[in-house]
Amino acid sequence: MTASASREQTDPEASPSEAQNKALTVRGATVLGIGSMIGAGIFALLGEAGTVAGAAVWISFLFGGIVAGLLGYVCAKLGMRFPSSGGLITYLIEGFGQGRLVGIACWLGYMAAIVIVGALVAVSFGSYATSLFVGEHASSTWNNVFITALLLAMLAVNLVGAKFVANAQSVIVAGVLGVFAVFIVVTIVNINPDLLAFSSYPSLSKILASVALTFFAYLGFNVITFTAGDLRDPAHDLPRAMTFALGITSLTYILIAVGVFGTLTTTQVIGYGETAIAEAARPTLGDAGFTIMAIVALLSTAGCTNATLYASGNLTGQLARTGLFPDIFGETSRLGRHAGLLITTGLVLIVANRLTPSRPRPRRSSRSSPSDSSRSSSTRSCKDTGARPSPRKGAHRLPRADNMEAWNMVAISQPMKRARSVSASESTGTARGSTSSSSAWVSGSSSSTVARIR
Repeated sequence: MTASASREQTDPEASPSEAQNKALTVRGATVLGIGSMIGAGIFALLGEAGTVAGAAVWISFLFGGIVAGLLGYVCAKLGMRFPSSGGLITYLIEGFGQGRLVGIACWLGYMAAIVIVGALVAVSFGSYATSLFVGEHASSTWNNVFITALLLAMLAVNLVGAKFVANAQSVIVAGVLGVFAVFIVVTIVNINPDLLAFSSYPSLSKILASVALTFFAYLGFNVITFTAGDLRDPAHDLPRAMTFALGITSLTYILIAVGVFGTLTTTQVIGYGETAIAEAARPTLGDAGFTIMAIVALLSTAGCTNATLYASGNLTGQLARTGLFPDIFGETSRLGRHAGLLITTGLVLIVANRLTPSRPRPRRSSRSSPSDSSRSSSTRSCKDTGARPSPRKGAHRLPRADNMEAWNMVAISQPMKRARSVSASESTGTARGSTSSSSAWVSGSSSSTVARIR
């Protein structure tokens, strides 16, 4: 890297005209970080972590938050030393130069963390929206419609500017935190302290092992490093934003875990899987809890898409300036100063629409009456084993991505609608088997799992 380029990245006062346009505040950077971490991933993580840590999942989230805080401290220090919109990539360049290894890492990170994960998040949104607004057996074309609408809407938000991005993210995060706050209140007031007794906890080694799962829910904090170039005073604002984002996220995760495992037994949480949160709130919210959680999933995936596109614009612009990406991604491109954002949105749009699974029509039996058909739909997969109903043919399990610009963990989830029929069967003595386990993708630095909610 040339000396002038280095000074341009590390000296926040190198361009006074640009400094006046840096309108992102601590609050804006904080909500971008929270929106990249808190999301639908908490649904599946509770059951998965519960298989290892039992009712001590809240301790696992506490340890995960401590580890994330230590890493966040390092990122904040690097951001203070090298304030740039390039985020983590800038730190790699400063540490290792613009060699072949860093160039390969940049391209791999961009394709995996931005394009592929962004597409998976969009697919998740499309599936949630189709299930919630159109119906279970709607054509896959509706998925494409909602995917395209989401990406175009978030593109428009990012084209306006960083301040508008932060304002939009503030609304999304406020909605997510508001719903979770209601959930925390209605579950903690009905908590059973015996379910959280320390005597029932597994060994410390198992609790620490579960941190490998819960820690994934925090890695969205890396998106905050991409805001340094838009902050007026990165040395002052970046550490505060990192602290606030991680603090709020940690507290939310811990309280949700306490509410769920203090209301349901560990076996129930594992059995319900992605629907455990809605089941924990059922005594107060009833079936409305499932719809509320579906709305949370929509908000979460929308916020994640917003943060991903924001990070992509900053990342591609920085890499084009350093010569690691072609000039077409940079400000000198014929596409204008938002060229990287436009190209990235186009790539995500193509990949997401290609990833959208088909929704074949359910088979109809000519021998079954309407009443027989409705009965068999809730018991088709329960015969012989007494297990929970699995998704009927045509109801696909879709990959989900939650949170953030970077390297995510994607879960394959099960519809919440099945949990309602299972809860009803439990009340009449029907045995319930174990839930389908979530499979996960892990890419680089961020992760989260999400449930499909009907």
